[in-house]
Amino acid sequence: MLDSDLAELYGVTTSRLNGRAKVLDRCSHAVNYFVMNLTSIQKEIVHLSPAERAMLIDILWESLDEARLKEIEAKWAAESEERIDAVDRGEMQTIDGPSALRELRSSLRK
Repeated sequence: MLDSDLAELYGVTTSRLNGRAKVLDRCSHAVNYFVMNLTSIQKEIVHLSPAERAMLIDILWESLDEARLKEIEAKWAAESEERIDAVDRGEMQTIDGPSALRELRSSLRK
């Protein structure tokens, strides 16, 4: 999906400068140009609307290496199949969702 498509989907205005898409603020249409690092990005994320954060997730996800994503997905698929087989063989016990959440919350309080 193109940046402009994502922007339209989430209600954010875009513009093009020198062939590069830039996202414009929905209210003032001002463009901020400054060097960003991970810390500054994390500080800015809290100011985004839920729709803008969803758009950011889509952009980040699509920016990842596709071959690496396929490799990760294949490993997770193999792991899940192995776990299902282990349950079927009686080698692994299951636990219902509410109990698992209770145990997790309890362990985090310690």
